[in-house]
Amino acid sequence: MTNRKQVQEALVELGIPNKFTLRTVGFSDLCRSNATVLTITAWKPSSRDDYLKVREKARELGVVLTD
Repeated sequence: MTNRKQVQEALVELGIPNKFTLRTVGFSDLCRSNATVLTITAWKPSSRDDYLKVREKARELGVVLTD
């Protein structure tokens, strides 16, 4: 399970100092499991590549990036 400190360190490494939330969401109707969802407050990626970098890092940490 990913913890807040791991996510915070990864975001700082990517140059995103914004606040974020982590929450567990059940997707029982879709795949019978849960997911940890990451929402970055007031963050707009400057390019699609930036978004993809953050999304990939989130996947490495085992969380789902939401808009």
